[in-house]
Amino acid sequence: MESDGMVEVKEGLAEGDLIVTGGNFLVDSESRLQAALDGISAGL
Repeated sequence: MESDGMVEVKEGLAEGDLIVTGGNFLVDSESRLQAALDGISAGL
């Protein structure tokens, strides 16, 4: 279930496990930046 920005996790985690809750923006931004740099390098 999901409500108010929280998601119920029923399996796959153990008590004390660390989880990432926000990293998509960083991964996507880095991917786009790398693609732009590759494009610039190809044009030189």
